[in-house]
Amino acid sequence: MPHYPDSKNVASFGDLRRHYDAIKKELEQTQQEVKNERYGIRQAVKGERETQAELKQSRGKTAKLQKQVSAQERAKEDSNRAGAWSAGAATAVTIFYEICKATNQWPGGYGWQAVWEHPATNGALICVLTFLFSQAYAASQDT
Repeated sequence: MPHYPDSKNVASFGDLRRHYDAIKKELEQTQQEVKNERYGIRQAVKGERETQAELKQSRGKTAKLQKQVSAQERAKEDSNRAGAWSAGAATAVTIFYEICKATNQWPGGYGWQAVWEHPATNGALICVLTFLFSQAYAASQDT
């Protein structure tokens, strides 16, 4: 920054005018630099706000995806558990039937053999045992 002499020390009005013009030009340049700097700061703040908004939106999407994945995982686990209980019930019913056949002893007597071997009875027993097994599991998990 150039040093400008005090107005008392300027020899002529022409020199004074040249100093005035130089100071005025320097002031205009400084004002333009300040204006440019403020514009840059506004743009940076605007960019930061946009970035914050995008970040907030992406966090929301991430949370939704995590909830969705968790729900899918839970559904898969429930499905696997239901399949396991159903398989356990079917195995228990099969063992029950094999024991009845081997011993030739049927609940209610030999006359009830046709009822016990009917597919509808078989399906109903599997459903009931699946429900009972799942209830037993649920009760054991609560404690």
